[in-house]
Amino acid sequence: FLVDGPLSYRTHPDCVPTNHEVVDCLLDGGCWLKEAALWCSSWIHVGTAQAEDGQCKLVIVQPQEFLELCSAHMLARSLVAHYGKQFNLLLAQSRWPDDLTCFSRAE
Repeated sequence: FLVDGPLSYRTHPDCVPTNHEVVDCLLDGGCWLKEAALWCSSWIHVGTAQAEDGQCKLVIVQPQEFLELCSAHMLARSLVAHYGKQFNLLLAQSRWPDDLTCFSRAE
């Protein structure tokens, strides 16, 4: 999760099918980046992020630790399980997901 500071993201051209454009954008605070890695154990990152001014603030969440922590609490476990299932359903319907939260941009 990007807390503060500009961060540029670009998909690797060799990871993009010929009928899709390379994503090249500037992100600012409040954006999710690589969220799919939390919900999809086989997620492969397809781009690179780099701080624009040499620094930015990120919250890094380790998937295994996050899921273990949520599993310890009944309500959190239920909410996280529901969200994860919905995320995977949307991911499966996505034309070509990238490392940005693929459902926040128009497809």
